[in-house]
Amino acid sequence: MSYFIQDTEEYNYAITLAGHETHSLVELLSHCLQSRAKDGIGGYSAATFALKSVLYVINCILSEPKNREVFASTGSACRLNALLLKVVARYSLLDKPTDTLDAEDAENAVMCIFWMSLYGLDETVVGYSLPLRQGIFLPATFGDAKAKKVVAKVLVAYLNKDGISCTAQRATKQLLLSLNFLRFEGSAADMTYGEPFPNESDFDFDDKLLAALKTIKGEEWRKKGNKPKKNIFDRPIARQHANADAKAFSSGVAGPHPALLSWLPCEGPDAETYPSALIAAEELAAEQPEGTVHDTIAMANDIAFYADGFVSSLDVYYGFIWKWETGEDLFEQIYTAAAETEEQRSPPEEVADDVAERSRPYSPPRKVCCIRDYSCAFQT
Repeated sequence: MSYFIQDTEEYNYAITLAGHETHSLVELLSHCLQSRAKDGIGGYSAATFALKSVLYVINCILSEPKNREVFASTGSACRLNALLLKVVARYSLLDKPTDTLDAEDAENAVMCIFWMSLYGLDETVVGYSLPLRQGIFLPATFGDAKAKKVVAKVLVAYLNKDGISCTAQRATKQLLLSLNFLRFEGSAADMTYGEPFPNESDFDFDDKLLAALKTIKGEEWRKKGNKPKKNIFDRPIARQHANADAKAFSSGVAGPHPALLSWLPCEGPDAETYPSALIAAEELAAEQPEGTVHDTIAMANDIAFYADGFVSSLDVYYGFIWKWETGEDLFEQIYTAAAETEEQRSPPEEVADDVAERSRPYSPPRKVCCIRDYSCAFQT
């Protein structure tokens, strides 16, 4: 464990888990939460690993999207989420003298649940087959209480604690907004491995936690966030600051008109590429001033909307031009496909005649007629 922490901090590289290692991490976390030793081959005493270090390492591991997919593919995500939720619940609901968990432990747990929530979406609620590997987010019940209400009350209680970082607040409120789209199924008994440990009580809420939950109203869970669009999960996207040329044009200085910038590719020195609109939205939300909270799903939907080219003028959102990594927006793809289809249908000699008759290359209606002479495009 200490070797992993030292390596990741010094060399800053990601370690990808194997499938069986996810089960080992779930088992380790359950033992640490119960201050319990592991017997047999590969065993350890209750004092071998500190709970704080284990939570920190899991957070580091899940910051790499590939590891989240491994957890989702092995069926360990639901078990991990249940244990992490108990960490947040113990910190938020129990008195300090009865528990040793602190704000750092709870924040690591919240961030891990946030990372894994995108792999626990309910496809029947979202309405389409998701590109990310999906699994159960949490069981349907904890004790005799519905899990969705339990999660909402735990998160609301956590938000009421003092000293929560801005990052943790954003993650917690995003979880509350996404709660209605997550998949709750099964019970705590379904999460056991068929071995003595972890057992059902490791994953379930005990009477003490359930009693403490009754004092929390948890009405914020009723606020429903935006439904994610299908193209925000796995399509690479690029962003670039709306450059000085647009400002120059607006001030009367020669330069490309802002409308031209809307379909030029993001290739400047400040251009950044993200694996998906959702990851871009997460970073964009984190860049906003402290104290402001945004629905990252809604931001990702908006980013995809701008990248699709539905805005007739400059595709600027939060000061950035957004383009799919292919450099084409939706309109360009439609017209390109139409042109290719028409070319395939026409006989070769007719294509040659058509090309000869044209004085300039074919372009979509939303593009201007002449790139070099900007004035001709915007005369009224």
